[in-house]
Amino acid sequence: MMTARDDARDVGLLLRCGLDHTLSPARHDTYSQLLDRYQADPDLRSCFDETVAALGVRVIASDRITGMVLTAEPDSPLAVTDIQRWLRITGTADRMIYGLALGGVAAWC
Repeated sequence: MMTARDDARDVGLLLRCGLDHTLSPARHDTYSQLLDRYQADPDLRSCFDETVAALGVRVIASDRITGMVLTAEPDSPLAVTDIQRWLRITGTADRMIYGLALGGVAAWC
């Protein structure tokens, strides 16, 4: 039987896996097991959802191929706020290209 401590550990590990874009449930056994448990165990699922909601994060999707797809609310401490260092948008053309790229990524996910 899983204890509250086990659930808390698994919530943290699943969040860590979900935030790591290099991990895939198909290639990472721990991630795969945690994702299976998230989908099958309503107690773990509610604990995870409440924890990430407190961080300002929402679960968009969770499946065996893509893993956890998470998004951060604008006021979340995990939100990207300063993009000037790595993304130079200087005009309408840049915004259009960036929008197309984001649309392509969203469609792929």
